[in-house]
Amino acid sequence: MNERTLLEALGEIAPESSKTTIRSWLFDGRVSVDGVVVKDPRAAVASSAEILLGKKKQYLEKSIEILYQDSEIIVVHKPAGLLTVPTETDLLENLHEYLKRNFKRRTIYPVHRLDREASGVIMFAFSEQSQIALKAQFEEHSILREYMAVVEGNLTPQKGMWQSYLLEDGAYYVRSVKDISRGKLATTHYEVVRQKNGISTVKVTLETGRKNQIRVHSSEAGFSILGDKKYRSNYEFHGRIALQACKLGITHPVSRKSLLFTKEPDPEFTPFLPEKA
Repeated sequence: MNERTLLEALGEIAPESSKTTIRSWLFDGRVSVDGVVVKDPRAAVASSAEILLGKKKQYLEKSIEILYQDSEIIVVHKPAGLLTVPTETDLLENLHEYLKRNFKRRTIYPVHRLDREASGVIMFAFSEQSQIALKAQFEEHSILREYMAVVEGNLTPQKGMWQSYLLEDGAYYVRSVKDISRGKLATTHYEVVRQKNGISTVKVTLETGRKNQIRVHSSEAGFSILGDKKYRSNYEFHGRIALQACKLGITHPVSRKSLLFTKEPDPEFTPFLPEKA
């Protein structure tokens, strides 16, 4: 079986493209070999392998990547450090405003939020009807919301659930309360995917979507998310918190088809990801 590197194979497929261009395709995750995304230009590729080049990624300002768009919804990757919607003190520098500026002929309706300090997959609607339908899915807890978090300590047990009633006080600090009449029920499922040097990498799935829910539950369990000074982290994490929304699964508000949107963990997470076999 004849083999060559992926860079060589792509050079044969697209002889008019420079090696720099081809490497950019690989870096952006646009190249798949037999259905699997491959980014290593030195990877060995059989002559019989099927090599496909995906569509060029689309970005808005502030490196906001468009993951999906149709007539009813738009799904993007929100960078860490960016608000989802305006606040009284920050009316212009937020994701909602950027989308409004880029889609001047459309009305943009927020559906859910991500914390400013976190990154990840987030969705907006292009119509009020779709916004209402999608919000109903969130209220029914039929949405799939999966996160990657890196926390302090060797989290035990390695798989489980955190559940409490959360209350936000006047200083915008969220905590669990025993008086259920004062708080809102919050349920978080977690599973450790890697532990090393006293740090745990955790896959987190939300059953409910309360403000700061993952951050509060992790902290109160004794395993604060890296970089989360608000909830007692002792570590820095590239000027952000080590939390990213990696998967969002919905039922389309019009077609009723099941859709799953995914985003690989940001580069900052690379040292904490499970080692490949």
